[in-house]
Amino acid sequence: MPSPSEISNRSSSPDPLQKIYAPHTQKVPGTLQLHTVYRKGAWHLLVTQFGSVYSLYFSRTHSAFALIRVHTLLLILPMGRPNVVTTGHHPYHVVARTNNKEWFNLPMPYCFGIYANILEACIKRYRIELHAFLLMSNHFHMLVTTPNQNISEFLHSFMTKTAKGIGKNSDRINHVYGSRNHKSIVETPEYYALCLKYIYRNPVDAGIVNSVEDFRWSTISERSNKITKLIEAPKHGHDELLPESKIERLEWYNTPNDVEIDKNLRVGLRKPICKIRTYTDGKKKINIKDALPTRRVPKRCQAP
Repeated sequence: MPSPSEISNRSSSPDPLQKIYAPHTQKVPGTLQLHTVYRKGAWHLLVTQFGSVYSLYFSRTHSAFALIRVHTLLLILPMGRPNVVTTGHHPYHVVARTNNKEWFNLPMPYCFGIYANILEACIKRYRIELHAFLLMSNHFHMLVTTPNQNISEFLHSFMTKTAKGIGKNSDRINHVYGSRNHKSIVETPEYYALCLKYIYRNPVDAGIVNSVEDFRWSTISERSNKITKLIEAPKHGHDELLPESKIERLEWYNTPNDVEIDKNLRVGLRKPICKIRTYTDGKKKINIKDALPTRRVPKRCQAP
């Protein structure tokens, strides 16, 4: 059993585990503190705190170190999201899902109308360029360029207003969106072409329609809609790999990609800057060029 002086000396020194976990936590100035969180007879459940590191002990006394260490807890203090990578040159792929992947609980024509009206207003206000949009029953995909580098402001306004519109008209109590959006910068013509194809093939791969143009709630639908009229071509050559004629584009969109390419593309689009792996989990090499339409060799889309 340590003496009171030893306990006092130890109480003024940092927990040894702080050296291990400090690089992974946000440091908070402070000294070692002892808390009794539960007591049953002679036994105490104690927590020592130093900064953001908490260690859990059992003890038969209230002595700080006559203890049996049970577990070490890390209190990760709230930290902001990583800084958004902004660009006014390259497009962003944006996707956002509903809470718990539930359906919008509104008829799709009504829901699509809400998105169309709000998207039109946001495009005018934030001066963005829309390249593609697709609305599924529980999420949306969007491909946009923000010349004013205001992607965060645009998406905050767009998602807040669509959430309010859908929530109000569907009598929804819970959040409409399950989490923040995911956005990824698409830097090259190869990635742009594959991303566009991935967006438009969502309803086909889900078994909803047989061809991309049959899905009504997208900007490639054969039926004219309000959002289709808002589409602009990229101004910096990102679409130069795409077939020039609409018939050829639809033919390419309706040709399924290799499963591994789609899998790696989905992973790449979860990163701040899209990057597609060129190998499978089994380390088999993948040639992305095989999935691209046959056309001239692209120039790299570098910012001027």
